[in-house]
Amino acid sequence: MKKIKTRPAEKAVNVEAYFLKYAFPCAFITLQRGAIDAKTYNRLERAAVKGESLPRPTLEKVFAAADRRMDILVKENGYEKWSMKLVRDYYWKWHDRFIKEGEGSYAFAPDILKELCRVLPGTVMKAAKDTAVVKLKGGKVRPVMTSLVGPVRKGDKVMVHYGYACEKL
Repeated sequence: MKKIKTRPAEKAVNVEAYFLKYAFPCAFITLQRGAIDAKTYNRLERAAVKGESLPRPTLEKVFAAADRRMDILVKENGYEKWSMKLVRDYYWKWHDRFIKEGEGSYAFAPDILKELCRVLPGTVMKAAKDTAVVKLKGGKVRPVMTSLVGPVRKGDKVMVHYGYACEKL
C-alpha cells in the first residue's frame, strides 16, 4: 500500500484511508438505497473515523461510482490507478465535473443533493465537540460533522463533502 505524508506534522496516510475519508459521506445514501447493510456502513464509519484503510476490492464495490469515475480519469489523463494524486485530484478537481455533467446517478439527483455532493474548501466559523459551522468557497455556510478530521478550531481550513469535514488543510 502506497503511503504519503499529507502534511509534515501528520503521520503517513495510505491512499485507501484517504479515499475513504472523502467517500464515506456517500455511504449513508448507499445504505438508504439498500446497496449496503448497516454492518457494512458501521465498518466503513469506524475505519473512516480512525483513519484506517479497508481492502481496495471492498472500496471499489461499495463506492463503485467513484471507482468508475476514477477509471475515466486514468484513461483521459494518464493517472496511475489508485495513486494519491488520482484520489486527491478526483475529489478536489474532477468530482464537480461529474456532478455538472450528470454522470451516473447524478443525472437523476435533485439539485439540493448535487449541491451537498460537491467537494468544497471552507473555513471553520464556529466549532463544537463533533461539529462545526463552515463558510464554503462561494460564501454558503453549512454545518458539518468533524468526526473524520478530529477537533477543529475557528479559522481552520477544511475540505467539505456532503456534510462532513474530510480533511484539514
